[in-house]
Amino acid sequence: MEQQESGGCGSADEHGACDCADPVKGVPAQDPAAEITHLAAKLMRLQSTMLVSSPGGRQHGARRAAVRSGFEVLRGFGVSLLHELREALTRDAFHYVYQPIVSVASGRVEGYEALIRWRRGSEIVTPDLFLPIAEETMLIAAIQQHLIQDLAAVYAKLESPAFLAINWAPSQLADPTAIAALIRRVQEMKLDPDRIVVEITERSALIDPRLTRAHFARLKEHGFRVALDDFGSGYCSFAFLARLPVDLLKIDGSLIRGAERCPRAAVVLRGVLAVAHELGHQVVAEGVESELQLAALRQLGCELAQGYFIGRPARELTASSG
Repeated sequence: MEQQESGGCGSADEHGACDCADPVKGVPAQDPAAEITHLAAKLMRLQSTMLVSSPGGRQHGARRAAVRSGFEVLRGFGVSLLHELREALTRDAFHYVYQPIVSVASGRVEGYEALIRWRRGSEIVTPDLFLPIAEETMLIAAIQQHLIQDLAAVYAKLESPAFLAINWAPSQLADPTAIAALIRRVQEMKLDPDRIVVEITERSALIDPRLTRAHFARLKEHGFRVALDDFGSGYCSFAFLARLPVDLLKIDGSLIRGAERCPRAAVVLRGVLAVAHELGHQVVAEGVESELQLAALRQLGCELAQGYFIGRPARELTASSG
């Protein structure tokens, strides 16, 4: 594909300098979350251009300097955002919203995925703007520990055997104290761990496969269920899946959408479902966006589904549709 020169950052001057070193250009002032996203996107575009351009010359040198400067600014905003997140934790500014997971066959709500939201003044900040910083710095563990009371209150409203699923960051999975804290708090709140599902993404599981297997096994020893999330979005092999002690396999929405458009992708989806079922895993189809997709999943024998077509995340639990 042709690479446009302006695709680097869109604003190089006659000397090849660009405005990547000016992260606040075009974004709201005093909004570090938005500034981080804005700057990161510009840096990625600039790096892509550098990969296909000549490594010599004054313009290339200016762009390389702009990338270095931009990443320095990005680190600075990361520190600013981290400080704001810590302040938010002391003000109870985080809460969960719950997205229903339903039976494909009956439409009955079988569980909910708990998703973190941050109320920042009068706005709700989307997770992609703050979760990477929170996960990288392990602040995510403190946020989730703080929200366990919220989880317990919602758990009390559930009809057995409906479950609650929480997302687990790679930094949490690698930290034995985080796992111990979760086990302890669930015991203190007298929650049934069999109705708590701990999710980790496929990409995160592959960071340290041996550690992933060990900590999944530890969670299961204490009665928790575990799920491999976003399956099909990375490079997880069936051999690795066979060694993972998971209960649920959550298929990435890209596979679901692809199967709707392409017969070959449908064959892949059918194969994933067959392998998962042979391994004894329940399958959750993520990102379901239409009745047509839901009907196809029903025909393929997929047990569970979630997505905006089924139900959007909300503070209050949705009523069963079954």
